[in-house]
Amino acid sequence: MFGLIIPGRPCFADFQLVGEHRWMAQVVDKINGQSISEMSLFILPNASMAPPPYQPFGFTIYISKDAQNWEYVDFLSLEKQSTHIHMPLSFNTSSSSGLFQDFTFQQSDSNAVFIGISLEPMDTINNLTFNAQGKQQREQNQVQQLVQFIAKDLFNYMASFTKPIQFQTGEMKDMLIIPTNCIDTWLQKFLTKLRNNPHFYKYQTE
Repeated sequence: MFGLIIPGRPCFADFQLVGEHRWMAQVVDKINGQSISEMSLFILPNASMAPPPYQPFGFTIYISKDAQNWEYVDFLSLEKQSTHIHMPLSFNTSSSSGLFQDFTFQQSDSNAVFIGISLEPMDTINNLTFNAQGKQQREQNQVQQLVQFIAKDLFNYMASFTKPIQFQTGEMKDMLIIPTNCIDTWLQKFLTKLRNNPHFYKYQTE
């Protein structure tokens, strides 16, 4: 019914039917130290299934790392028969978990990625997509905020090593003279703050 392409791996099509109009697949996550970062899903040519109970319809796509917490990522339909997906930054417990209870995969396998597909009305898919886009934007904003804070924190730390130096011409200039372990020391301090409060950077003032 469905095909899956992961860069650098053979095409995969071993999706198992786990309920009425529901499919699941389990694939190995990390191979040669490389985890899955993206994948493409598509409807196989000449695929057949039981008549859908509603029109219009599509296929919701969920991804999980433990077969319990699922993240909606995209959808397929007769008008959109393929899609390219990047792995989510996080996986949420949601009502979608109940869609994939009846399966026989090895849930204890920590080196696995689970893909769940469910036939749904397009109204449901549109709502899921709208919510997912909002979550993705919030995550992108958080990552951007963190990156900006890290850069600023490192700059401020290194600036603390600025010293006035007098040149032979008599001119005074501020020079940055840092110890060789400067970056390591800053990183340890930053990681300590992060362990004490993973969200500390959100509450910093200018």
